[in-house]
Amino acid sequence: MNLSKKELLKRYASGERDFSDASIYDEDLEEEELGGLNLKNVVFRNAELLCNLHGANLREADLSGATLSGDLRGISLRAANLSNADLSENDMAGADLRNADLSNARLAQSTLNGADLVNANLSSAYLGEASFRGATLRNANLKDAVKFDSYMAILCNTVMPDGSVASTER
Repeated sequence: MNLSKKELLKRYASGERDFSDASIYDEDLEEEELGGLNLKNVVFRNAELLCNLHGANLREADLSGATLSGDLRGISLRAANLSNADLSENDMAGADLRNADLSNARLAQSTLNGADLVNANLSSAYLGEASFRGATLRNANLKDAVKFDSYMAILCNTVMPDGSVASTER
């Protein structure tokens, strides 16, 4: 189902929260309060989502090339396509990023404390000053990632930026 920004906001205001499988092309969302939305499988390619998505379900969404900024704590981005996305300077504590494609993404200065990144692809991602304290990176791929700091991260069979495989016991 193709959906315009206007239609999405109108339906959200009337209490609707399930917009799974929607395609929202060439629409940017700024300063909207959209916490708790179900946007499973939604297509938001190259969009700017500068809004509150706290606890939203964007599982399997296509956010390739998108910019996300706002309250992203507890967001579900499980198996989402975030390749080439800009997630810089976000609080993504507790986010579900299992099986997400974050290749070539920018996560500079983001907080991913306690995030679940099991099987996530972070190859060639820019991670400068990002915090991964308590984040689980089991079987994650960080090959060629830039500026990854594994301090307090949970690693198990994790492919590191240099191609080596690391595991920590915590």
